Order: sequence, then structure tokens, then C-alpha cells
Amino acid sequence: MKTIDDLPRFTAVDYFSSVIGSSSREARVFLINKQRGLVAKVYKSLYWLSGDDYPIEDDQLTSPEAIHYARRECMVAERLYSTGVSVPRPEGVFALSLPSLQLPLVPGFVMEHIFGKSYYSLPVELCGRAVCAFSVERKKAIAAGFTPVDLDYDHNVLYTPFDDGTVKATIFDFGGWEHPELSRWQKIYR
Repeated sequence: MKTIDDLPRFTAVDYFSSVIGSSSREARVFLINKQRGLVAKVYKSLYWLSGDDYPIEDDQLTSPEAIHYARRECMVAERLYSTGVSVPRPEGVFALSLPSLQLPLVPGFVMEHIFGKSYYSLPVELCGRAVCAFSVERKKAIAAGFTPVDLDYDHNVLYTPFDDGTVKATIFDFGGWEHPELSRWQKIYR
């Protein structure tokens, strides 16, 4: 799948809003379906291709590189999810229409919307439990053969505290992660 026309269409956009705190130089996350609890991550290709933060033009959002990166992150998410690592449930990569992007269709990695808190917004009495929950998820990912990149207890993780004092850690950004089988999986995933 090299072009936006090769992707399946996601037609269940029933809501559209940028998720607070979800914009970065690499991507932006939009809440797209409130009823099903789904978000779409839309990638800005020039940043991760060059390492520099250039202004992003509309046609870069639909570039083959942006589609490739969305598919790569989705594939990693599917593998992590299937091995029991706490990540948002991946739905796939789709062509979707998002009103504020002023393009007919953009590629997006659609996944479950996770409601959680950043490490620094947790009550101080839960911080130790949060770090333990994070360590468990990180170890599961490593045991599954992944090399986590750009991941720490206070970065790219959301925490869900429960009434019984436990805390769940959910890793939400794994696009740069590596695995010895990644190249083979990408060939199969096409």
C-alpha cells in the first residue's frame, strides 16, 4: 500500500477533536469516534525522515512515507497487544476524512482511546505503584523481543489509577521501536 487510495476507508467518524496534549512534532492524535472510543494518529512525514522540524505541508500528510510509518507503528502495536503488553487496542491504518486538515483523506493509525494521566499528574502516593506498573509493561515488551525507544516512566505512558490503589500503565507511542523480525513482518504486512 503506497498511496492513500490503497488504504481501506474509515467511515465511522462520528466526532472530531484533537486530543489534549497529543500533538508533537511527529504526529497529532484526534478523537474520531466517541461511541466506540477511537482515536486516529496522523503523521507528519518530514520530521521523522530528516530529523529536522520543518513546517509540514498538506501533501506530506498523505505521502507514501507517512503511510508507511503509520503501518509500521500499527504493526508494532498489534504485536505488542497480542503478547499482552498494555497498549491501546489497534484497529488498523485507514484513509479518513478529518475536517480541520482540509484534505479529502489522510492516513491515520486508528486505535482505542485511552483515558489516563501523565506520571506528573498522579497523586504522589501512587507514583511508586505507577513506576512498578510501567516496569512490568516494559519488561513484557522486552521479553517479546522489542527494543523500546523513547520510553520512560514519565514519557509515552498513561496511567489509570483504580479505587483499590492499583495503577495500570499503558504505553502509547512505539513507532520507533525495534524487533529482530521487524523487516520480515513489514514484508508480510504489505
